[in-house]
Amino acid sequence: MPHTGSGAWGYGGWGYGSWGGGGGGGAIALLSVASIRENVFRLEFSVPVYWTGILDENDGSIPTKYAIAVVPGTVGLDGNPVRPLMVSEVYVPGVLDGVAAEDIGRFVDVISDRPMTPHPALYDVTCSDIFAADLLSSVVSSTLTAQAVFKRIEPPSIATAIPSRDFANPMTRDAMFDPLPNPNDPLNLGTIVVDDTGDYAFDEGVTNLRKRILRRLITRKGAFAHLPNYGVGVPDYGKRLAVAAVVADVAAQAEAQIGLEPDVARVKVRPILDPNTPGLVRFQVLVRPRTGAPQRFDVPFVT
Repeated sequence: MPHTGSGAWGYGGWGYGSWGGGGGGGAIALLSVASIRENVFRLEFSVPVYWTGILDENDGSIPTKYAIAVVPGTVGLDGNPVRPLMVSEVYVPGVLDGVAAEDIGRFVDVISDRPMTPHPALYDVTCSDIFAADLLSSVVSSTLTAQAVFKRIEPPSIATAIPSRDFANPMTRDAMFDPLPNPNDPLNLGTIVVDDTGDYAFDEGVTNLRKRILRRLITRKGAFAHLPNYGVGVPDYGKRLAVAAVVADVAAQAEAQIGLEPDVARVKVRPILDPNTPGLVRFQVLVRPRTGAPQRFDVPFVT
């Protein structure tokens, strides 16, 4: 919800009215500022802005001609003080951005380097040395205050099932079939892969859950400095996996680790020592997700 302002020369009879030609000419003035996305403020001017994109002296695309300052004492719905922002980029929005064809050039979108503190936090947006397209007038300096974008703050709930989605990092052959373009390439295993469009691929649902379970099993405890209790490190047990007591202890650790995943309601890990394959131990994982059907799969390790 923006605060707008006006001036007699830019918005009144001299600039925007009969003398200025209704936006086609006349003195330029900053009319309003509104937050349209969590990191974008839209500035409206009375006439089109001089804009070349080559950063000449009067070019309106120079980011340093714009500034965003916090209004001290204001807070957001999350209870945090208003967050400082810096201008990272500016551009002229077009029809696809919701601007009418006849108004293109009168609006400038100022993009911040991070999301703003949510409503009702306030920001002062300043522009300076902004010239009209005909270079006959300029805004020496103008500041308007805008309310931050409204963003509903939902407290997290452990009872709420949140769909999982992450960068694809296939751990099994089955995980490489969709949406990866080369499902039979073994070099895809354990890597960050791309999809058919050339962008990073994503996995979700059962594939994502299995990946995270396998990652907990193979990651050595303490391997992540910021997660000192993450991981079981099954491969590090080596030949000790042939001992039933050790296998039972590892299975108990695996249950505790997998149970920490936010979308896991219940889990059971059963170690299976097959006398026909004495050099192999399988951990049978039975998982009941918070949403969806129960899953069962085996994770084999060499002893």
